[in-house]
Amino acid sequence: LAIIFGLISSILGIVLNISMIRIFSGDASLSVGQYLKSSIKKFWPYIWVSILEGLAVIGGLILLIVPGIIFLIWFSFSVYALVIEDYRGRAALSRSKSLVKGNFKKVLWRFVFFGIIIFLVYIPFWVLAYLFKNNPPIAGVINLLEQVFNYLFIWPFCTAYMTGLFLNLSALARNRTSITNSASSRPVR
Repeated sequence: LAIIFGLISSILGIVLNISMIRIFSGDASLSVGQYLKSSIKKFWPYIWVSILEGLAVIGGLILLIVPGIIFLIWFSFSVYALVIEDYRGRAALSRSKSLVKGNFKKVLWRFVFFGIIIFLVYIPFWVLAYLFKNNPPIAGVINLLEQVFNYLFIWPFCTAYMTGLFLNLSALARNRTSITNSASSRPVR
C-alpha cells in the first residue's frame, strides 16, 4: 500500500511541478484543469529528461565532486527547457548547458545564495525537532508541519525561483543572439 501511495504521490508531484513551471513562466491562458491535463502530456518526456540529467550529474560525481557540481549547474534547467520551450531529451540538456554558458559563476552563486536561504528557513524546524526528539507526539507534529510548509511554500518558491532564473537566462541568450546577428548584418564601410 505504501508503494502504491508513493507512486501516485510521485506522479502527482511531477504533474503539479510541470503545471507550476508553466504558470510561473507567465502562461496564464489555461484553467487549472487544463494545466493539469496538458501537463500529463509532458509526463514521460519530463521523466526522460530527468533521467538523462541525473545520469549526467552522477557521471560527473563519479569523476569527482567538481565535475558533478559543474554538470549539476549546466543541466539544472533541462526540465524548464522541456516544459517552457519544448526541448526534448538530450536537446533539453544541451539547451540548459547553452543558457548557463557564459553565466556559470552567476548561476552558481545564485544557487549557493538560494541554498543558504532555504537552509536558514529550515533551522527552526530542525531545532524544534531536536528539542522534542524524546517526545514522539510533538516530534510528529513538528515533522508534519515541516512537510506542510515544504509543500505549500518551499516547493512552489523553489519552482518559481528556478523558472525565473531560466527565463532570465533565456532572455540573455536571445539578447546575445540578436546583438550578434545585428552586428554581423551591419554593412562594412
